[in-house]
Amino acid sequence: TGWDCACTGTDDRMSIFITDEALQKEVIMTAHRLTQLHPSAFRAIPIQSIPRNESGKILYAKLSASQ
Repeated sequence: TGWDCACTGTDDRMSIFITDEALQKEVIMTAHRLTQLHPSAFRAIPIQSIPRNESGKILYAKLSASQ
């Protein structure tokens, strides 16, 4: 769908970091539809940008600090 996002999670909840706050509900409902898990299993967290290192890899430790 062209979203700039990254995901982390635990056994009971997935955190989806997105760069467009207006997409929060759409992201959660898409994850629900694709996985058939209840929407409460997902959390969309808007952030300004996805943290990346020099080679473009996502810095997951910095994402976790954003929660």
